[in-house]
Amino acid sequence: MLNGNNFLRQEDVLEASTLGDGVYTAAQFADAALFMLSSQHFAVPQEAMLELLGRHDYALDIQGDNTPSQDQLGAGQKIFEGLVKYNVLCLRPYSDWALDIPLQAYSGPPKLALVTPPSALALYCLKLMKPKLDRCLTEWKQKQASKAQQKECKD
Repeated sequence: MLNGNNFLRQEDVLEASTLGDGVYTAAQFADAALFMLSSQHFAVPQEAMLELLGRHDYALDIQGDNTPSQDQLGAGQKIFEGLVKYNVLCLRPYSDWALDIPLQAYSGPPKLALVTPPSALALYCLKLMKPKLDRCLTEWKQKQASKAQQKECKD
């Protein structure tokens, strides 16, 4: 998965079905990256990221329930920790010295930490990968819809 310079190639990241020693999938990676890229400051609240990642195991959209369960948040936490461990995401606390993310981006009274790409270079690479990330996530959603239809047909 690493080329001679110890860098991941874009193609390698999204070709694998599981990444980070099986801790997260390519679809989860794509979903998290696209979520950050779609936010105004390329940073999202941690709880929103946990909910998003937990949806991969607990499809609340299909059930019509928009309230995340503890199981969903727990699954999201495990995936999130894997993404942080493998330096795909980072948790960034509020700092008066940071000039790239305004105070308004931080939510809540204790100024909760935000989930961001680990570096400006990682953000740039995610922007380059956006079309492939979109395609990967679309393919995953189509597979999930197909599985759900097959399950309905069997029932």
